Amino acid sequence: AGLVAGLVACLVMITSCSPAPGEGSASADVATASETAVTEVRQRSDSERVVLLELTDTSRQTIPVNLPATAAAQRDLPTTVLLPPETSPAPVVVFAHGLGSHPWDFLPLLQAWVDAGYVVVAPRFPLTSSDNPEHNTEVHDLASQPGDVTFVLDWILEANTQPASPLFAAMQPENIGIAGWSLGGATAYGLLFEPCCVDPRLMAGVILASTDLLQTGDSNFTRPMPMLVLHGDADEQLDYRYGRWTFADLAGPARFITLLGATHNPPYQAEPSAWDGVVTDSTIAFWQATLDGDPDGVGRMIDAVERAGDLASSDVRWQAPGN
Repeated sequence: AGLVAGLVACLVMITSCSPAPGEGSASADVATASETAVTEVRQRSDSERVVLLELTDTSRQTIPVNLPATAAAQRDLPTTVLLPPETSPAPVVVFAHGLGSHPWDFLPLLQAWVDAGYVVVAPRFPLTSSDNPEHNTEVHDLASQPGDVTFVLDWILEANTQPASPLFAAMQPENIGIAGWSLGGATAYGLLFEPCCVDPRLMAGVILASTDLLQTGDSNFTRPMPMLVLHGDADEQLDYRYGRWTFADLAGPARFITLLGATHNPPYQAEPSAWDGVVTDSTIAFWQATLDGDPDGVGRMIDAVERAGDLASSDVRWQAPGN
């Protein structure tokens, strides 16, 4: 994805975004959602399942810059839900892909989270995924993507209460985190810190190679939100400095892991890289510390960086909210 060289060079400010939960969201659609949204349930093993959903938010439009003939009165959000082998309700991680990518590009990392005991929910955005050949002209749709995530989260949590659903009793609604790569990381920042788009159900965030691009002028980084930020210092598409600048605004608790020598894609996407171990181990340890409340999770994050040797370093920003 030849994504944000020009975008980040001018730090494009997007001044409108989707309504916060309860402000124009399609709650009626969610409440009456039928099982026809479930298109397929695949077995990864005897106990692990992939649920494929075709979700549609009829309350908001899809308005592309390029090929306006493809505009739609709704937002189509195909969503992959990966379920862990345990049958008891599990914490949830929502994953937001980046510009010109697809949730399945990150399958090894997402599967590692699932194997560690988390339900992973990965929507495909209408205009910015690799399924749209004109995705590079549709960066503006970042403004709508926090609303997409909120809609998907509404839907799956409703399905979690329905005995006929393959998602019934699979999730812990009180333990939900958000992760995102590149433009998806900017989506996650919006959901966590932009008053227009904050989803209060999210309790922790992982940012992969990203920065705050959804700048509405009233970002609230004083929220005491646990955060883990990873960024390669050789990132050729979204400069490392931009990741550092947003991290510096976070109230914490927050940890920044520098992937030494890493570029924009390989540490996170499916192709093997030298940084796969530290990315996988540190993010799992973070979810354990935040979503599971495991007091040893922070120590395992530090251990993951130390095991990486000269491939990674980390530092912490931890201060009282408002200071």
